[in-house]
Amino acid sequence: MVRPGRLVLGDDFDDRSGKVNKKVYFPKQVTPWVVRDGVLFGMPNPPEVQAARTKYKGKEPRVELRKTPFDFVAAFDLRFRGGTETPVVPFIEFGHHCSRVKLSGVSGATYTAAGEMILLGKAEELRLRDGVWYHVLTEAKGDQFVFQVTADGFPETATIYAEHEAITESDNRFIGIAGTVGGTVEVDNLRIWEAAAFRPDWERRRRSIPTLEPTETAKAKKKKKQAEVVDSDSRLR
Repeated sequence: MVRPGRLVLGDDFDDRSGKVNKKVYFPKQVTPWVVRDGVLFGMPNPPEVQAARTKYKGKEPRVELRKTPFDFVAAFDLRFRGGTETPVVPFIEFGHHCSRVKLSGVSGATYTAAGEMILLGKAEELRLRDGVWYHVLTEAKGDQFVFQVTADGFPETATIYAEHEAITESDNRFIGIAGTVGGTVEVDNLRIWEAAAFRPDWERRRRSIPTLEPTETAKAKKKKKQAEVVDSDSRLR
């Protein structure tokens, strides 16, 4: 979609081990993240930590890449191991609850925005597979977004493209990663650039990418129904 500009973060995780720089790799829900065996490695919180927290227990590893520019090009390898998927995780998001790619071993990948209220894209062929390396290239500029993935042993490229104002409705678009409940996450070969100009052939190329009409998600419909029930109750009083 766009040309990469200035490189803001490049890390292969090969030259060190141990603790991470939390100003760059911010652990969400205080989950443990370390560099080991040449990757960025995330784990769920230990049972005793989960038991001590009343919420945000860290049942799955979560991390936020805080050098991500608002308009960016990012490439990285990603692997999920063990654990259990839920209706919420695993995911890759771009700004907390701003927009999010949810991965599923059953229904593939969905791309939502506005706090998971609007469905903007999907790739049913992009299934969650345990222990498989995913090779991600994702870009955001203004209200346009592209997410492309290949996986080891599955050479076909899955592509999601969307254009919607909801993609921009956040103070930042930090890349956030959440794993499966009880599982681990590995990240490698990470590169994040500022997004430069659109490629000259982008207008032609994007017309060839399948898109979805924005629709309400099940979460949005449930919230609307709950609001209608509350409104109906208040009128009866």
